[in-house]
Amino acid sequence: MILIPAFILLTPAHAGGWQITVQTDRSYYHAGDIVYISGRLTYSNGPRQSVEVAISVTGPSGSGDQYYYGSSTTNTDGKYAANFRLESNAELGTYVVHANAEGVQSQTTFQINDTIYIKSDGDVEPANAPISRNGDLYNLTSSIPANSTNGIIIERNDIILNGMGFTLNGKGLVNSNGIYLARVSNITIENMSIESFQNGVNQYYCPGCHIVDTNLFSNGNGIYYQQASSSRIEGNNITKNGYAGILLDGSYDNSISGNSLANTISSNFGAISIRGSSYNNNIVNNNFANNTLYGVYIEASYSNSIFHNNFFNNTRQGFVTPDSSGNVWDSGYPSGGNYWSDYKGIDAKSGPHQDQPGSDGIGDAPYTINANNKDRYPFMSAWVPTLTTFTATNGTEYPVTITTANATITQINSTPNNLNFTVTGTPNTNGSLLIIVPKGLNTTALKVTVNGTALTNPAPTIIDNGTHYFIYCAITFHSTLQILVPFVVPMIPMGTLTATVSMISVLGVYIKLRRKKTPS
Repeated sequence: MILIPAFILLTPAHAGGWQITVQTDRSYYHAGDIVYISGRLTYSNGPRQSVEVAISVTGPSGSGDQYYYGSSTTNTDGKYAANFRLESNAELGTYVVHANAEGVQSQTTFQINDTIYIKSDGDVEPANAPISRNGDLYNLTSSIPANSTNGIIIERNDIILNGMGFTLNGKGLVNSNGIYLARVSNITIENMSIESFQNGVNQYYCPGCHIVDTNLFSNGNGIYYQQASSSRIEGNNITKNGYAGILLDGSYDNSISGNSLANTISSNFGAISIRGSSYNNNIVNNNFANNTLYGVYIEASYSNSIFHNNFFNNTRQGFVTPDSSGNVWDSGYPSGGNYWSDYKGIDAKSGPHQDQPGSDGIGDAPYTINANNKDRYPFMSAWVPTLTTFTATNGTEYPVTITTANATITQINSTPNNLNFTVTGTPNTNGSLLIIVPKGLNTTALKVTVNGTALTNPAPTIIDNGTHYFIYCAITFHSTLQILVPFVVPMIPMGTLTATVSMISVLGVYIKLRRKKTPS
């Protein structure tokens, strides 16, 4: 909860025509700060000069102990003022300021907390907070124990807060937030641990605010997005939170995806909760494991996409309420859906209707969440992505994702126009490779070699979805396999280079491995 600024006054006290007001210059202070108190004394709406006003401060609320006492004499406008410095060890909590004169009194409150503020002008308060600043980059310089409701409040747009591996540690207070953002934009929070708050990160009406490479554990909610949009959650470890790992409430156009990184969301009451008419959120390349109630829960929300995730041993892998619609659990064939640890289907067929000869690493029957929510193309084995790049001879770099199951990538050693990597697996087991190539990058010379020999038995299956080739290959492990995929980069006239590079800007290579079925 954010305090109302103290300059919004309480109703002034009055008696027999006398009125007095009191305010402080801020609603919150840190120990050691100077508190400025001011107000005005009037009689029948006219200022009263040369009247002594008694000023006292008690607190924190409930103790009634007097913390400060002083006085001030009104000027020709009836105004008075006083100030005092808080002690360096001042107790945290709510303090009450009293002003008395001519039989009337008024009061207001302020708080002493240890919340750190990144102000809208870029300043950090308090000045001795363990945060260094370099332009719009803010770095933690030590871990922060947060004894107040909020650990860090960000009020400035367009900044990066880098935790530098340090921890923001709360006390588990009601309505507490490790980091709170309201109505700011283009914020990146990265590389820290946040624990023991009601919300690890709480965003309210924030477009373009991102959480990357952060550990969030033992909070109520790891991440709470309220009316958030166009934001990314990438590469985080989100564990043992009491309610939800990620809670989206009225939020839209967000990406919960590693883009070859993976969130690990495990041992929470639930991994992701999507509610409050949230829509158009993409949930891709995440691991949801061992959550007490559900993997993904959708309530009164629509048009969200959930695919290329691993669902491991959640009590209920997915749940969708009847007031939700248009949510999809796969990205079509052959791109596929998700891996579900409790899927009982087999893989004997292939094709969009799973009625063609040959396996393709995709289950022949859908995975059913309910009658209106099905993963039409569930994967038979879990995804383990590895990120690398492929550089063509023309100098263009393409992102490459190599995804494995039941195997380990031991080396990636690409040369110009050749993607070259090694994988190891259990001897005498079958595996499969799913290689996704943009059509503009390679058209006629595409092939796959295993340990220097072209793969021909069986030959790769190539599927054209209009923008990419999907090359599915079946292989058998006898030892470490050297996989080589050569690419042809067409000679491009300079006038068409920009358009062509735009067309081929994404290159994904997915390796899908599954164990060989034991003959019956």
